[in-house]
Amino acid sequence: MENHDAVDNAVAQLQERGYAVHFELRFDALIDQHDERLYHVSDFDIEEVHRFMEDEKNDELSFVLAIRTKDDRKGVLVDAYGKGSNPISIDMLEKFELKNISRKP
Repeated sequence: MENHDAVDNAVAQLQERGYAVHFELRFDALIDQHDERLYHVSDFDIEEVHRFMEDEKNDELSFVLAIRTKDDRKGVLVDAYGKGSNPISIDMLEKFELKNISRKP
């Protein structure tokens, strides 16, 4: 519950700073949940990353990203990384720099 509250708090703080769009992660793009506009890897920048460990036994990690698109829309992406996460493209993985998260032995 503590991590859920931390994720909600991070999202609320970003929204207060103008990150109003809610993005959803697809395999090789982000989608604006309001108008379904697609943003591919080259169409957005990640301005902030907030990571929260959900389950250390399973290396589950939640993250909140502050996103700014090339057409100057600001929004938030909330997702997770771990055994149960959805597949994403290599380009998207590199954009998120999740490849640098080390797994515990």
